[in-house]
This record gives sequence, C-alpha cells and structure tokens, in this order.
Amino acid sequence: MQRVTESFLRSGHKVDLFSLDTYKHPFDIESFPQNKNLNAVSISINLKNSIVDGLKNLFSNRSYIMERFYDQRVASALEKQLENGYDIIWVESIFWQPYLELLRKANTPVVLRSHNIEHAIWRELAFSSAFPKSWYLRLLSRRLRKEEKKMWEGSDTIFSISSSDSAVISAHTGTPVIDFPMSVAKPGVSEDVIQKNSCFHLGAMDWIPNQEGMRWFLNDVWPGIMSEMNDARFHLAGRRMTPEFKQWKSPGVLVHSKVSDAKAFRSKYGMMAVPLFSGSGLRIKILEALAEGVPVLATSKAVEGMPKLHDTGIFISDDPKEWRRILTTSMHRPEEGLSRRLKGKAYIQNHFSEESLDQILSRQLESLID
Repeated sequence: MQRVTESFLRSGHKVDLFSLDTYKHPFDIESFPQNKNLNAVSISINLKNSIVDGLKNLFSNRSYIMERFYDQRVASALEKQLENGYDIIWVESIFWQPYLELLRKANTPVVLRSHNIEHAIWRELAFSSAFPKSWYLRLLSRRLRKEEKKMWEGSDTIFSISSSDSAVISAHTGTPVIDFPMSVAKPGVSEDVIQKNSCFHLGAMDWIPNQEGMRWFLNDVWPGIMSEMNDARFHLAGRRMTPEFKQWKSPGVLVHSKVSDAKAFRSKYGMMAVPLFSGSGLRIKILEALAEGVPVLATSKAVEGMPKLHDTGIFISDDPKEWRRILTTSMHRPEEGLSRRLKGKAYIQNHFSEESLDQILSRQLESLID
C-alpha cells in the first residue's frame, strides 16, 4: 500500500488515503511519505474473532471472514469522503467488498489491487488440517470465494500482484486483469558483517502459512543441520510472534520476535529461509532480500508468481534433505553465494524497479480516466 501510494505521488497525482486501523495492522502515518499531495484518513475497527459470532455465522450463508470488515461508522466516514469526487478509486484489498455498493455509487472507475487469492489460502490450509478443523476451513473458503468473486466482478480493472494470480482471477471473471507486481527501491550499501554459520527467517508470524512452513523447517530441516554443525544458528524474527514460537525449545534456534530494522537484520545472518506450502501473491520479503544481495532458499510455493525464476539466483526446493544440504554448504562456503547475490540484484532491477512499474501504473490509469 505504501509502495503504490509512493508511485502515485511520484507521478504527480493527489492522493486521499482512506484506511482501517486494526489491532493487527495499526495505522502509522509515519510509514507514508510526507507530501503535500497526500491526505491520510484512518478509521478504527474491531476485527477480533468472536467465538459467539463465529457460531452464529454457521447458520447463515455469509462469509464470517468478510462480514467482520463491515462497520456502520466506516461506511458513514467513507460516504462522506467520497463526496470530494475522484478520478479513480483504488482499492487495496478484497475486504472492502462490504462497501462495494457504496463505492460504485460514486460513478468513478473502481480499481482493485489484488495481493493474493484469499479464498485459496484457506482452502490450502484445509487440505493440510485434520477433521473437524478441515471441514470448517473448507466452509470458510467456499463462502469467501463467493465474496471474493463479487469484488472481482464489481471492479472495473484488477491490478494483480503476480502472473499466477492473474491467471486464476481471469478464469473466474470478465474484468480486465493487469499484472502489476510490487516495486522495490534500490537499497543502500550494507556494512554489516555476516555472522558465521547462520541463517534466518523474517516474516509476520501471525500468518498461518508462515506458521505452517516454520513448523516444517524446525521439525524436518533444522535438526539435521544441527547434527552436522553444532555451532549453526537459526534466527527467527517477525511481528506478532506467537507463544508457540516464542517458547520453541530447539538447539541453535534464536527467537528475536519483532525487529526494528528489517534491512539490518537481513544483512547479518546469511541465507534467508522461506518455507511456504500455502498462500498466494508475491513474497515481498523475498524481493527485498534479493535487492539487498541476501541469498534466498525457498520452497516452490514461496516463489510462485515470480517471472523468469531461472534468473533470480534463488535456491528452490521442497525436499528437506536438499534444504539441509544447501544450508550447510552455504554456511561452510559463504563465498560461493556471491554470484547468486549479484544475480538476484540484477533480477530485481530488471523486473521490479520503481521506474518501470511507475510507467505501467501511469499508462493504465490514464486509459481508465480517458
């Protein structure tokens, strides 16, 4: 959201930003550029799950995930905001679907920025869960799929974050879909010294796919590495670290919880491990790591949607034995990762530079306004 806002401003547009302030994602105006053409408004909303509301929802045909996002105070504030009149309404989440009718009343092109295929995440989690949790997750997925499709069909254009997501969306709606990945700014030069025999993971640890992948890594990959290298260290960090991982007891595992400077953290601990087996969209943390010259080891799901994978320099495998081999080799001979780090930097510049994506955004928006 910040990246797209910056792109609008670089192109000379005036932007009114209307967002929800939640317990998981509190609104932070400092995250956005100080610019005379940017006006930010935020409305607080309670999105905490309720067992009572969840049980009541079972007897309806609505999506419990989606209906939590409707609040009359938000609707009133949004209606007043829309009185200002706009050339484009840019929507950064399918969870504005409860307000879609209100947005359409503005008689302004509505553009959806799709970050992932939300219902597919829940479906994949259902497949990896046991009954009765699997049954409930499938129910959530089916209901959310209907709501997600309504948002696709109610938009004039969809800007999808990855080509694989674009293919899925195009198969289910006639709304035009445009590939539009996230841009990555050129990082400064890091002077940090990489700690010997280390690797790391950095990500939002309240996200279920991250939790699922980390359990696989800590149970199936890391013990084998420790059996070969008892001085190896794995650094786990990310916002909203759950008690499960805060209290994880395993030799060589260091839990940092939230870090204040993600770039500085990535520069210290060698290779970044990204074990994912569910989810969709584009992994922003992988793009940032590549841009900074950080070597990456990922599952095939984690790199889904990235173009020309052979150019990325990423190590890709779903086999825990191969993961152990790659990580131990990188720790023994870190200099061998230099060529891959240079390849990753070039890949980001070729496919995700701010300049090229600014041009795509400006061109497409001009066609909508015309």
